[in-house]
Amino acid sequence: MAASLKKSGASKGATISFLIATPQVGADSFLITYSLLGWIFALFRIAASLITALTAGIMVNIIGRDGSEQSEEVPLNGVQYKSFYQRLKSILGYIEYDLLGSIANALLLGLILAGIIAASIPDGFFERYLDGII
Repeated sequence: MAASLKKSGASKGATISFLIATPQVGADSFLITYSLLGWIFALFRIAASLITALTAGIMVNIIGRDGSEQSEEVPLNGVQYKSFYQRLKSILGYIEYDLLGSIANALLLGLILAGIIAASIPDGFFERYLDGII
């Protein structure tokens, strides 16, 4: 998600702030802190994580200014023409490399294996053979 934010044009500071704040301000984190320490600590944790994330993002933007932002080159008329095959190939490349990243092949293999296992094991198999064990 952070790579997608950066690719969409977010600054380094905004990306760092997102990376710091996201795991700390989630509903699951809040509820765990609330159940273990109470609502005062849970609210303090949320506020502290937001302040920490904002401070880190601002510091990264201040320290990281080097003026070397790169822009993508666009043809003179502003339109890039591609054949249907090139567009189809770029869509499939986007899905495999950008959208799913490096997990696409493992995900596809896992889905295929899960389908094979689900089709090969009969109904009631676990109840019949593992009923007294668990």
